[in-house]
Amino acid sequence: MSEYQDRMSAPISVPLDRASTATQLLEMKRQMQDIQDALETQKSVYQEKEEAFARREDILKNKDLELQEALILFNRFLKQNENKRRTAQMAADNEKKQKKAKVHEIEDKKKEIQTLKKELDALKKKVERNEKYKEFLQKVYSEYPEDFEERDHIMYRYWSLKKTHNELKAHQKKNRGGNGGNIEKFEGRRKGTANSLS
Repeated sequence: MSEYQDRMSAPISVPLDRASTATQLLEMKRQMQDIQDALETQKSVYQEKEEAFARREDILKNKDLELQEALILFNRFLKQNENKRRTAQMAADNEKKQKKAKVHEIEDKKKEIQTLKKELDALKKKVERNEKYKEFLQKVYSEYPEDFEERDHIMYRYWSLKKTHNELKAHQKKNRGGNGGNIEKFEGRRKGTANSLS
């Protein structure tokens, strides 16, 4: 039975770094799909937040206009009804409190808008990074289509080569450690022979 057939008959619970290339490829493809799904979800969430932001902005504009109109009417009322100054003063105080509350509300909404803008910018940057990565993989795949069946196989090839490289490094290090004693013995004999000849 070949090494490939041995790998194919191995149990599914084998860790990913010891699994067959096909299993690794399937796992990487699943991970790429998960990333794509997460990206689509983030796009949807971003769209919803953007729509909510637009609605909130319209509401704030309408409330601001209503507040300005109310203040104009209130000033006219004071000028026309000086004899009702006390009643009007109470109304003015009440209106000021409402205005202050509205100003605080507007400030809170502005802060919320700024937070949403930052989140939006972060999402846009993340989308741009993912798009660049996707374009890079597509470019490599386009330039070397004979080496890869699908674009995702580029990542599988990378992980496979990286694993092989690490195994070769470990093997080389082990061989150097095992031959170290033999090299020292050889050097000792060579020096002894050189001393006896001189």
